[in-house]
Amino acid sequence: MEYLTKRIVCLANSRKPGGRCVAGKELSSTGGIGQWIRPVSKREGQEISSKERQYENGGYAKLLDIIEIPIIRHCRTGFQTENILINDEYYWQKVGRIGIEELCNYCDSDTEILAYINDSTRHGINDRVSESEAANLSHSLCFVSIDSLSIIVQDEGFGAPKKKVRAEFEINKNTYSIIVTDTVIESRFKQEEDGYKQNFSNQIFMCISLALPFKDTGHCYRLVASIINLP
Repeated sequence: MEYLTKRIVCLANSRKPGGRCVAGKELSSTGGIGQWIRPVSKREGQEISSKERQYENGGYAKLLDIIEIPIIRHCRTGFQTENILINDEYYWQKVGRIGIEELCNYCDSDTEILAYINDSTRHGINDRVSESEAANLSHSLCFVSIDSLSIIVQDEGFGAPKKKVRAEFEINKNTYSIIVTDTVIESRFKQEEDGYKQNFSNQIFMCISLALPFKDTGHCYRLVASIINLP
């Protein structure tokens, strides 16, 4: 049976309540790099479940995989213009992988989602924007290359603090400290003690995502949805 598909290079595979947030850039049949695509489910939180991101051979979608994803339709949600509803009746198919040496081709010159600054949480730096500012945005994802980054681990929250991993970096002379939701990076650093900080200096690639408004806070939060090539 025929069904619609989108072919993407996976550039984000991050933690989300109930599942994952997966995103990537579309590849044409000739290999051309297209626009961002964020496959989403029909559930309220739009998360992708383990079953939905599983290949028929039992493997799971990973960063840098080239994936054929069965889809139904485009389903923009506010400034998240990249969202496309998946067809959950069919498996995703891995059709290849790209190498780290190819990632520069996927970087964005448009970093619009980082433009609004001077709004920070208690533990972060420029890690959120107001709903009214977010409403002006035309997209919610960007992929960047940087040459230095700090990983910070700290207890955050009130009452019963939870350990969080943050990435601190500079883009366009602005400093950001943003929660990391890349599950591989979280697992690597989350066992470190409160107050841990490590600096890295090499070519590092990141996908930064802007989440939909969080409850009744009036804010949307930036998240580091992937970190690639961290030593």
